Amino acid sequence: MAYAEAASRTDEADAPKPKGKKTTLVESGKAAQKWQRELDSSKRWMQRFVKAARECERQYIGVSDTTGSTAPTSMGKVNLFWSNVQVILSAIYGRLPKAEVDRKFGDFDDDVSRVAGIIMQRVLNGDIERDYDDTNAAMRDAVQDRFIAGLGQVWCRYEVDTEMQDQPVTDPATGQPIPGATQQVEAIINEEAQTDYVYWDDFRYAPCRRWRECRWVARRVYMSEPKLKARFKLDEKQLGMIPMTTREPINTDSPSGTEDVLKATPFKQAAVWEVWERERNYVCWFVEGCSFVLDQQPDPLELDDFFPCPMPITATTLTKAFLPRPDYAMVQDLYKELDRVNAKLAHLTEAVKAVGVYDKTAMAARKMLAAGTENELIPVENWSAFVEKGGMKGVIDWMPIEQFVAAIAQLTARKNQLQHDLYEVMGISDIMRGASVASETATAQQLKVQYGGARLANLQNDVARFVSDVMRIRANIVSNLFQPQTILKRSLIERTPDAQYAQPAIQLLKDFGTAMYSITVTADSLAAPDWAQEKEARTEFLGAASNFVMAAAPVVQADPMTGSFLIKLLQWAAAGFKGAKTIEGVLDQAAKALTEKAQQPPQPEPPTPEDKKNTAQAGKYDAEAERTKKEAALIPPIGMPAGGLPPMTPGGPQPGGPPGLPAGPGSVPPMQPQMPAPLNGAPM
Repeated sequence: MAYAEAASRTDEADAPKPKGKKTTLVESGKAAQKWQRELDSSKRWMQRFVKAARECERQYIGVSDTTGSTAPTSMGKVNLFWSNVQVILSAIYGRLPKAEVDRKFGDFDDDVSRVAGIIMQRVLNGDIERDYDDTNAAMRDAVQDRFIAGLGQVWCRYEVDTEMQDQPVTDPATGQPIPGATQQVEAIINEEAQTDYVYWDDFRYAPCRRWRECRWVARRVYMSEPKLKARFKLDEKQLGMIPMTTREPINTDSPSGTEDVLKATPFKQAAVWEVWERERNYVCWFVEGCSFVLDQQPDPLELDDFFPCPMPITATTLTKAFLPRPDYAMVQDLYKELDRVNAKLAHLTEAVKAVGVYDKTAMAARKMLAAGTENELIPVENWSAFVEKGGMKGVIDWMPIEQFVAAIAQLTARKNQLQHDLYEVMGISDIMRGASVASETATAQQLKVQYGGARLANLQNDVARFVSDVMRIRANIVSNLFQPQTILKRSLIERTPDAQYAQPAIQLLKDFGTAMYSITVTADSLAAPDWAQEKEARTEFLGAASNFVMAAAPVVQADPMTGSFLIKLLQWAAAGFKGAKTIEGVLDQAAKALTEKAQQPPQPEPPTPEDKKNTAQAGKYDAEAERTKKEAALIPPIGMPAGGLPPMTPGGPQPGGPPGLPAGPGSVPPMQPQMPAPLNGAPM
């Protein structure tokens, strides 16, 4: 793992040599013979495709197929092939691709998988959107190669930068750092998952019927002598055994002349093939014609599908051989006939001009066509003879152009028919080209849009599959080789409401095989963005959420325990909306807060104004009762007769009581009233 970058940085001079078992000269020689046979076999098998692809490139840029110059093949040529490719590219690859990492089964309660998808999506898209990242340009070039040559390919690699840093030395016995003791260790300071464009002629693969049967893939990289020595640690003797190519200036007069910039490089270079063999999970670096391999090692990236490149995006193939046939080859007869018609139209148009003959003696007729002759009378000598000859008709005879005009009309009709046939075969409607007829109804134009979209649907799906495969390989590299702290730093997940799931999510991503059961990595739409549609989708979600909240509010007020359940329903609905993954984190926090609140004992409600009034009145009543109690305590008790109450007579009437009332135990005798003393001794 620590030296995985060596397998992918073939074109980097400062790439370290990978560690591993050293290959003997005998093994290296056998491997060189094997790969020489394999590459020769693939070259012969792909020869037909390579020949057709080169012809397509010449037609696309409008150069001659016989002279190699940039002069057009015929007069008046209209490069409709270039125009059609531009229209298709604009319709299929309209913007920068972005990764979409979602939960595979859409489980709204699987927060770890959701956050893992957010982390991976942020890392991938953050790398793509950087100015110095080459992923967008590599994919666009590969898609262009598919519609010109018939095959497009990219190559993913892991790139790491390290430096020596001081780290404290720990005591093995205690596990604590030793004061003042440090050691130099190699630390990773930067790591990238890069995507390189591969020119279609620099890509080879084993002959196969379908891509899943392919045994090996290879790409060619041109390296100078300093890069060879630095990358593979070669001595002067080994370097002298490697076939080097001296580039010469391009000869534009040669029938085979091209505009290959590599052939114009003034210094020596070696064509190094980086070969990945699936059967043995080995990677080999080899130069054709060399008696030994430069290097070979076990699988350095440990990708799930082994190959560091996706299945190439190709034109038409058959099930008997995975060998593409360019789109131009399917309609080349129409293109060539259109070129001939345009050439004839150019010659006929040039021939249609005001040319005629006149009588040499009638100089006045010549003066009539002279420049600057306007509103002027020209004298004629021997007028009688001029009139006898029939005037102007007798001295001038114009070249007939009616035949030319009729031929131009016929050729123009044939040209329009050829263009129509080309658009029909390639599935390019006039709506896609920005052309339409004003008399057409909206229904007719809608049918054209649907027809063109149906024809391009397969192409769009193929390109989306290719881009998704690239994203998946990059995600695999990030999962296998990136440090956890790098993933955490690039994603900024700790600054989101889902920070609590960051560590479990990164642990899930580090096991990419297991993570693929929970998340899926794809690419979003590559067509031009429809901002109105995206705005409509967001507005629709907000409207649905608002209606749900308004309907659920009375239920929550009646029973707060139902709040978390209703939020789960809202999460379930949000999981079906694209781009709502971050909102689900906010809903998680709301559901947690409601659950905690429901588990707490109910708090007393604050007193109302009426309650305060009643409390004040009750306080007054309490104060009055307390005051009355104190006053009653100050009143002396009623006096009792001396000696106490008289004894009760059992069974007899009490003195002063009602007759016949027995005096029982515990009976209290009635008190006898005392009469006041008479005044002055007089009786009352």
